[in-house]
This record gives sequence, C-alpha cells and structure tokens, in this order.
Amino acid sequence: MIKDSLVTLATDRFGELVQFYRQFLGQQPVVYRTAIYAEFQLPGGRLGIFRPKAGSLVAEKERREGEGGNEAGIAVEECQDRTDRDRTTRSYSESCKTQPLKSPVGMALCLEVQDLNAAIAHLRGLGYPTPNEIRTASHGRETDVYDPDGNWLILHETPVSRGSAIL
Repeated sequence: MIKDSLVTLATDRFGELVQFYRQFLGQQPVVYRTAIYAEFQLPGGRLGIFRPKAGSLVAEKERREGEGGNEAGIAVEECQDRTDRDRTTRSYSESCKTQPLKSPVGMALCLEVQDLNAAIAHLRGLGYPTPNEIRTASHGRETDVYDPDGNWLILHETPVSRGSAIL
C-alpha cells in the first residue's frame, strides 16, 4: 500500500532551517530549489523543507498563530519571537533555545543517533543546546531539542545490543 515516506516541514524561514539541517545532518540536500524546497536523504526516509505558497492552509495557520492563536498547543507567550515575521537573528532567542516548550504536542521528528553525547556536543557547537536532560526510555537514552522553527526533535541512542545506529 504505502510505497515511500517523506516528512516535510513548512517554514517561512526557509534558508535558516535548511542551513540548520545542513549543519546538523552534515550533508547537502539531495534536491534543492532555491528559497522553495530542499530535501535531505535520511536512513529509512527523507526530510523535506518547503516554503508554503501564500494562501495555503499552512500559511493561514501561521498567520493565525502570529496573531496570538495557539492551535498546536505551543507556549506562544514564552517564546513570542517564534511567531515574529521580522526575525533578524540566526535563530530564535537564547531563551527559546534553552527552554523547552511546556507541553510539546503534535509530531516529533525522532532521530536515532550513534552516540547521543556526541550529537548533543555537535548541536551545542552549532549554537543549539539541548533544553532537557538525557533520560532513559524503554528503547535507550534520549533527549529533546528544537530546530530554529521550534519543531520538536527527539534524539535517541539505542543500546548496541538492540540494533544499529542511524546518524
């Protein structure tokens, strides 16, 4: 039935988000259309980043959130600059980088890494510290981080005895 999978992130900060994933994943997009679409190949799938066209449902949702709406359950009042349209810095404010959202909801991009401590150090080197402590889950160790648009990423390390690592 399902032949392939692709996870896409819609953003009005296309260049910044593509640059973050270039640095974080250590690769160039396999498909790149300037200021419109980029696609990264991941083990087991693909990650696309696109700028929604004006009038699309995504653009309308972002407009409403920018007016104070909170359909996704995101703590808008804590990091209002996530919805500001005139962002001039490389990423969202330092407080938003280091403070987790109160109750993440919706979809999370889960990435299995070979070495969780090394992945955390890599993100810190890029200026994106993980906001939460490492925790132990049934599948191994994990932590959360948010990309420049506030998308929830869960990085996890599976014990060697349970399977192979991806990143």
